[in-house]
Amino acid sequence: MRTSRQMLKQVRRALCTAIAFSGCINLLFFATPLFALQVFHTVVPAGNPMPMAVLGAFALAAIITLAILEGVRDNILLRSGLWLDHHLGEHILNDGVRRGAVSSELQQDAQALQRLRAFLTSSAIVPLLNAPWVPVFLCALILIHPYTGILAVGCATLLVCVAMAQSVFTTRLARETSLAEAQSQSWHSEVAGTSGFAGARGSASGAAGHWEILNRRHIAGMYALGKRTSVIKMLSRVIRMGTQIALYGVGAWLMASNELSPGALVASAILLSRALAPIELVIGSFKEAQAAYSCYRRLNAMPEGSTGDALTATSPVTQGIVNLSGVSYVYPNRKAPALRGISLSLRQGQCLAISGPNGSGKSTLASILAGAVVPTSGAAELDGTG
Repeated sequence: MRTSRQMLKQVRRALCTAIAFSGCINLLFFATPLFALQVFHTVVPAGNPMPMAVLGAFALAAIITLAILEGVRDNILLRSGLWLDHHLGEHILNDGVRRGAVSSELQQDAQALQRLRAFLTSSAIVPLLNAPWVPVFLCALILIHPYTGILAVGCATLLVCVAMAQSVFTTRLARETSLAEAQSQSWHSEVAGTSGFAGARGSASGAAGHWEILNRRHIAGMYALGKRTSVIKMLSRVIRMGTQIALYGVGAWLMASNELSPGALVASAILLSRALAPIELVIGSFKEAQAAYSCYRRLNAMPEGSTGDALTATSPVTQGIVNLSGVSYVYPNRKAPALRGISLSLRQGQCLAISGPNGSGKSTLASILAGAVVPTSGAAELDGTG
């Protein structure tokens, strides 16, 4: 049986492949600024439209290839997200039931998987894949002219600082908001599952009041988080648009000094837009990326699960020999074990009566004997098979 870590490792491999495709996509994007440079440097001075057709054909081929690679990359992300949702979802349910995990824990694991899958299959992950290639565009701007490169590097540095400020001012608040949301949903599900009993006891108003308190924390956190995110997005937009205006001003000054050609200015504008777009988009999707990373950490920290041998149609006929050796079981979120150091041996035809007060572990022991629950420690075997 594959564990959650093994499944997440396969998804990481798919992400590495997507990053490689992003590298090819970003390299092909250079076809547009190169086309602008050649048009202004070759076609316009010569006054001959024939090179335009050749340059246009090469640029069109590069754009078509870029679009195909983007489609392949998006398909990789889509397939990896859906694959993870299917296989890891089955693992969460199967292993959770065998471990006797509480319902709220299974729901939180399922929600974490749903959020991670939604992030992998959405457009919010694309800026993260393009971000490693930002230095390539900055280097190209420096090669065109040092002043345009310095302007672009300065703007990129400011945007990175804004992203770091967003991490500082929103990480803790986002974690607290997520916890408040989980508590609110857990309480709502618990009350909804016993609504008949709550109504019969006359405690409906109290249950609803407690949910209102929990949900108020969630709403207050979401409001504060939204305001901070909005201010940071606004600041990043001002920086990016201001840099574009500054680029045209610097470019015009350099053109007046015959240090920059019109084609180089157009190419610089295209490269600057491509260099800054991933950083700004990462800032805009920071909340989704942060939530997805928290979900990833939760899923990666899941227990390894049971790896015992399973009985199949080709397995030998059972002899009915049951052995328990030092079996102990502790329910999640409980300190005292339900069973501690149980050992017994039963052969075919033997009977065993289990008696005791409520809460003494009779049902837990029966579940372990039936193979429905995996013990926390010790071994439970049927004919030597765990």
